[in-house]
Amino acid sequence: MERLQFQDRLAVRKPLRPDLTQNHLQSGHLFLQVIAGTRFNVTVAARTLTRNGFRTTIAPGPRPDLFRVLIGPLNDREAIAKNLVRLDSAGFENAFVRRY
Repeated sequence: MERLQFQDRLAVRKPLRPDLTQNHLQSGHLFLQVIAGTRFNVTVAARTLTRNGFRTTIAPGPRPDLFRVLIGPLNDREAIAKNLVRLDSAGFENAFVRRY
């Protein structure tokens, strides 16, 4: 997989359709999407990230068998950039901004 450039990762992706969000994912908030995968894989990743001090959320994906690990909500570009650097150093190098 091609690694995203830092500036590309700061670009906000288009909002997800409302039917894919959970109630605690309030409209308009910014998150970093770290990975997407099976429930088991995202649960393992979320636990690892939580142990490393990240505030994680598991959100539904585009299909019933896919889930996303999100970090946040994050309030500004500084918080996003800081968390991207922390994720990189923890081995999660392809996180990107997602607006819910």
